[in-house]
Amino acid sequence: MNEKIRDVKGRLKYSYEFCAPTINDILKTIFKDTKAESVELKKLLTIDETDCLDGKYNNDVKSINLGKLIADGYITNCPNVKLNENEKAKARIIIYFDNFEKCNKNLEYLNYTLEVKVVSHVDLWTLDDLECRPLKILGYIDNIIKNGKYDKIGRVEPLPTTYFSPCEEMIGYWASYKFYHEDKY
Repeated sequence: MNEKIRDVKGRLKYSYEFCAPTINDILKTIFKDTKAESVELKKLLTIDETDCLDGKYNNDVKSINLGKLIADGYITNCPNVKLNENEKAKARIIIYFDNFEKCNKNLEYLNYTLEVKVVSHVDLWTLDDLECRPLKILGYIDNIIKNGKYDKIGRVEPLPTTYFSPCEEMIGYWASYKFYHEDKY
């Protein structure tokens, strides 16, 4: 069997472990500190005002990094959303892999979907000018994912996006991206 699918102890490595960019890699691309979009996303997630994109909030998000967003519950890889009692209303990004299937051209790899759910508490749904907070967040993420360069990926195909409501207080949109390895190998 091919050595590149075995770990240092000779055990078989499964393609789940090594074929995909990690969610952390994708999030680091999305929340790169040098990107203006990163500042906008941090404001959309953490500032619970309708004018959250205003420049007056730039200093409020300056010290917020990806680790803090995850620790504070703004970003998770758990597909289910629960609202804890007395929890502050907030927007969230839920990101995870799903629908793994074999790659026909190279059986060492899998094709899969990246699922991105962006939800907002109903009280935070609308921004100034009637913009939709979850769609604004998803728009930034969509642009970065579609234009990103990921190791070991042939192409990324956006799939249909749908509205969803995980609970009475949270509503949002669910986008999916098919990651194919077949074009690359």
